Amino acid sequence: MCRRSLLQCLSWAYPRSGEGLTFLFFAGLMASISLRLLIPFVCSFVSLFGAEPAVGRPPEGETPGAVSSASLAIDPQAQQFRPVITIAELDTLVNPYDAFMLRQTAAALQRALPKYFVRTVTIADAEAKTQIERLRPDFLFAPASFSGMTGVEAARIATRRTNLAQSAERSVGAVFAVRADSRFQSLADLRGRRVFAGLPTAIDGWLAAARELRQQGFEPDHFFGFVGYRNNAYPDVLSALLNGSTDAAILPACLLEAVRMHGLVRAEDIRVINAKTGDLACAHSTALYPDLSLWSLSSAPETAVRDMTVALLGLRDASGYEWLTNVSHADVDGLLKDLEIGPYAYLKDMSPRALIERHFGKVLAAAGFLLLLVLNELRLHALVRRRTRELAEAMNERERLAEEASAARLELAGFERRSIVQQMSSMIAHEINAPVGALRTWAAVIRMKCPQRVFRDDETSAHAGLEQALGRIDYEANRIADIVSSVRAYAKKEDEPLAACDLMPIIERAISAFRAEERSAERTKVVFSSAVREAWTTGRPLELEILFLNLVRNGASAMKSMKDSLKEPPEVRLTLDKPQETANRWRIRVENPGVMLDAGSLERLNRKAASVSADPSTFGGLGLGLSICRGIADRHGASLLFEARPTGGAAAVVMIDARDLPL
Repeated sequence: MCRRSLLQCLSWAYPRSGEGLTFLFFAGLMASISLRLLIPFVCSFVSLFGAEPAVGRPPEGETPGAVSSASLAIDPQAQQFRPVITIAELDTLVNPYDAFMLRQTAAALQRALPKYFVRTVTIADAEAKTQIERLRPDFLFAPASFSGMTGVEAARIATRRTNLAQSAERSVGAVFAVRADSRFQSLADLRGRRVFAGLPTAIDGWLAAARELRQQGFEPDHFFGFVGYRNNAYPDVLSALLNGSTDAAILPACLLEAVRMHGLVRAEDIRVINAKTGDLACAHSTALYPDLSLWSLSSAPETAVRDMTVALLGLRDASGYEWLTNVSHADVDGLLKDLEIGPYAYLKDMSPRALIERHFGKVLAAAGFLLLLVLNELRLHALVRRRTRELAEAMNERERLAEEASAARLELAGFERRSIVQQMSSMIAHEINAPVGALRTWAAVIRMKCPQRVFRDDETSAHAGLEQALGRIDYEANRIADIVSSVRAYAKKEDEPLAACDLMPIIERAISAFRAEERSAERTKVVFSSAVREAWTTGRPLELEILFLNLVRNGASAMKSMKDSLKEPPEVRLTLDKPQETANRWRIRVENPGVMLDAGSLERLNRKAASVSADPSTFGGLGLGLSICRGIADRHGASLLFEARPTGGAAAVVMIDARDLPL
C-alpha cells in the first residue's frame, strides 16, 4: 500500500506532460472528495466491529523512516498522517483489573502523545516470541520476568508501582491461600496436597511460590501432590478454592483485598498461611518483586522510545499507579537462577557436555591441576628411581668400602704382627746371640782344658761321652743362631723401600680404618684439620698409617675409660701443620680430652714402652701399640712425644721431615 497521498501516487503513474497534469488535477480533486466521505464511514465500521485500526506497511524493499512497523495512520479529524505506536499486551494480563488499568494508561498516553496514533494489540503469552516477530509491535506491557523467560530482546523503559507498595522493586508477590475451615497451618502441611495456581510463568503466582518453597528447603517440583494451572487467578483459581476443587490456591498478592473490597468474597472465608509483613500493604507469603514493566522492542524507533519514556514517566496517579525508571530487577534474576529457568535453564542439564560447558573454567582448572598432579607423579617416580639408583650405588660403594676397609684392617693387622715379629727378632738377635756365643766359647774351653787323665776310669768311654756332649752343645748353639738368623731374614724380607708419600691421604685412611673397626653405636668422633692441602715426606705409607691409627686408638681408648669425668666433647682431634720454628718438618698432633696430667704422669707416659691402654687393643693388638708407634717413628727418623693439654688430657706430637713435591 502506498504510504504517500493518493495525489502523489497518481503522479508516479503518468508522465509529466500537459495531459498528465490535467489528469492529475482532476484525479486529486476526486480523491479528496472521496476521502472526506469514506473515512468517517470506515471509522464507524471499525468501531462497530471492534477491529484494530488499519496498519500501514511499506512496500517491498522500502525501508520505513523514523516510525514503527505500524508506520502511519490517517487521523479522520485532523485529516493528516500520524505515526502509529503499537503497544502489545499479554493475554495473561487481560483480567478485569489489569485490563481496566491498561485501558486507562493507553488513553493517558494517547493524550500525552498527540502526534502519534497509539494502538494496542493482544498477543498470546504462550506464543509471545513468535507473535512479536510477526506483528513487530513497538512496546510491550509484560511482567518483570518476561525478557528472561522468553528470550525476547527488549529494553525495560519503566516499572509500575502501586500505591500499596513502598518500593517499585518490591511491589508484587504471591499468597498461599486456604479455606478458613481447613486444617492447614503452614507450608509443610501442604506437602502432597492439591494446589491451583495461575500460569506457571507468572512471577506474582507460581514462580514466587516455587522460590519460597525452595528457600524453605522444599523441592517445588515434587512438594505438592498435584498442581493445576489456570489462565487467570481471578476468577478461575479463586473459585476452585472456594468450591473445594483444591486444597490450596496460589494467588497474586493484593488480589484477595481487591475482591473483598468489591464484596466478591467474604473475608472470613479465606485464610493466608506463611504470611509476611513489610514493603506491601497487602498480605503476601513470598518475597516481593518488581511489578509490570513497559518494554521497548527492537522494532521501536529511537524517537518513539524517547517520547514514550517521557510521556509514561509524566503520568501521575493513573488509577493508583505510577511508573518509575531505574528500578533494579536483581531479585527477578535471582529468582530465575534459583529456579533454574529462563536464561538459567541450562543448570538443569546434567549431561557431561552441559556440565563441561557450564563449568568450563573450573573444569579447565581441574584438568590443569590433574595434569600437574600427573606430571608431579611422573617427576616423583623419576626422582624415586634416581634416588633408588643412587642409594643402590651408595650401598654398593659402602659394601666396596667395607670390603676395602676389612682388607685394610687385615693388612694392617698383619703388618702390625710383622712389625712385632721384626722387633722381637731384633730383640732375640740382640739378646740371644750373646748367650749363644758364650755357649760356643765355653764348649771350646772344655775341649781345651780337659786333659786325658781326667778320664781314668774307662778313658775311652769318658772321652767319647764328653766329645758327644760338647758336640751337641755346639750343634744346638749353631741351631739357635740359625733360627735367629732366619727370623731376622724373614723380617728384613717384608720391609718396603722408603718413598715419597703425602701425609694427608695417609691420615685420612687411618681415620677411615679406625671408624670401620668401631661399632656405629659406640663410634668415637674424630676431627681432622690441616693448614695445607698436601704434606709430602719420605717413608713407608703403610707403616705411617699404622702409626697414626695406633695414636687415634690410644686417644679414643683413654677417653672411653674416663668418659664420665670429661668436661669437653669426647672427640679425638688431629691437626697437621708446619711450625715456623721447624720449617722443614711436619707436625702431626693427635689429642684427646681427659683428666689433668702431672709431670710424673707425663714422664712415665713418654718413658712407657706399652700402650696408654692397660689392656690389649680391641682389634687384634698385643698391648704394644705405643712401642710399635715409636719403632715406626724411629725407622722414619721421626720423633714421638706426649704433651699435657691445658684443659686436661694428652696430646701425641709426631715430627717428621718434609720434602719437596716429587717430580
